[in-house]
Amino acid sequence: MENRLSRRKGKSGRKNGSKNGSKKATKSNPCGEARDIDTVDLDTVMNQSNWPVLTAANDGDNKNTVISFRKSSVSLGMGGFPVDGPVTFTSTPSASLAGSIRSSSERSLGSCIDEDKDCSSALLSTVAKARDIARDKMASLAPRGISFKRQISSFMRTSDLGITHSAHENGTAHPNFHHPSTDPPPGVSHDPNENWVAIDNGDGALAPIAPYAMDALVNIGIATTMKQEMWTPLRSTEKAIKHCKEGDLAANVWLSDLEVPLAPIGSSKHEMEVLVWTGKFDHGLYGSHLPAIRAEGIVNMAPEALLSLVVDSSRVKEYNKMSLGRQDLNMLQNDLDEDGPFGRSITKIMRSTSKPPMVRKNVELVSILHAKELPCGNGYVVVSRAITQASEKTDAAITEILMGVNIIRRVKDDPNRCVMININHICSSLIPTMIATRLGSKAAVDFLGDIRNCC
Repeated sequence: MENRLSRRKGKSGRKNGSKNGSKKATKSNPCGEARDIDTVDLDTVMNQSNWPVLTAANDGDNKNTVISFRKSSVSLGMGGFPVDGPVTFTSTPSASLAGSIRSSSERSLGSCIDEDKDCSSALLSTVAKARDIARDKMASLAPRGISFKRQISSFMRTSDLGITHSAHENGTAHPNFHHPSTDPPPGVSHDPNENWVAIDNGDGALAPIAPYAMDALVNIGIATTMKQEMWTPLRSTEKAIKHCKEGDLAANVWLSDLEVPLAPIGSSKHEMEVLVWTGKFDHGLYGSHLPAIRAEGIVNMAPEALLSLVVDSSRVKEYNKMSLGRQDLNMLQNDLDEDGPFGRSITKIMRSTSKPPMVRKNVELVSILHAKELPCGNGYVVVSRAITQASEKTDAAITEILMGVNIIRRVKDDPNRCVMININHICSSLIPTMIATRLGSKAAVDFLGDIRNCC
């Protein structure tokens, strides 16, 4: 874990070019001299032997162009290069990725003759676009021949995430597994306003749509955290912001992207404060009537160390006294240094059990955790949301995490301190709505206090 969480400086990403086995196929064309047409070896790029290879080449009599996946033998389309007529390209409707490149293909190739452009250049541009699409998103596709078992898959709500992508495979699309759907998980009542995606296929393999769902959850989580107009400070927080000085945390609450410029440790009497806000989501969807809590505080711990503490299920009892344990049910990815289906991340489905005071039953939460570096590079983000699985017999009271966010931000010129911002939006039948804000605010302050005790 320590090696994976080490801060990387100047480390390049995935290698490209001829070293990855890229080949060239030279073909003549009616528009002029011979051109080099890329044969893109995505097996090498993605480092997965079971993923398909995207190729583009002219046919034997140099009239048609076929863009296809060699391993699956599915054509993405076909077109002609007549000497005295318009260049045409028609995408195969059932082909994987065809919908993503259809409009750009027809536009670039169809206007080739009219704009007196080189036809082969237009073809290469089209192939490059298709290659980029495949390279960026191929990691999210499940291996060929995978089966989808709704009765034992894991599902997540997505109506508020705005997911519009569809991860079709060879024209095959399963609701929930390849695109969001109103079809609910088994045992859940249908709600036309709700969308669901599957995270896995029921056998532990990844659902193709899952990486897109996690990207959307991260984007919404970060945006929600920094949406100042959504949050109303508690009186103590409002007072701290009003009377803050340069270097205080309260003076840098809404500073985004940059490292937080705090006064040196021990020089501010406010450095151990916990700032708390309350707010509500305005999307009008499931759980939007329930309060959300935002809490922020300084933690005297390196960002990497705090991230390790939060994501390690075996350490949850170190900072959560009510916890009866947390179990990792499905580790989907566990590497912050190497690209995978979820980028560079730690992504897993977990089951947490706790025993709050004055509650007769244990409280059980099944959720997905997704941790990665912030887009700006100055810290980390951890998002979580409830997962709905096939019904299991349990004596625990079910509680849902509607939105959980932990943002860990670096402190300028101090690698051993960080700022932690937490968002909690929870639905539980055990907590009356009228006291949810008060209990949530206290829990947020206690959580940061317990985290600090681990320093």
